[in-house]
Amino acid sequence: MISTEKSPRWNDIGKDHRTDFPTVIGHRGAAGTKTENTIESFKEAIRLGCRYLECDIQEH
Repeated sequence: MISTEKSPRWNDIGKDHRTDFPTVIGHRGAAGTKTENTIESFKEAIRLGCRYLECDIQEH
């Protein structure tokens, strides 16, 4: 989420306060480069700089 200067209370949403950079979340890992929801994809997302991972748990 990106806010405008007219909405200062929203300016901290999505900011990683430990680094002062936007928070990067790997949706299903690095889904654009590796098979989604795999350990390989999660490791690649971390290598690419994601600080958080989101996975979709599915039953087959």
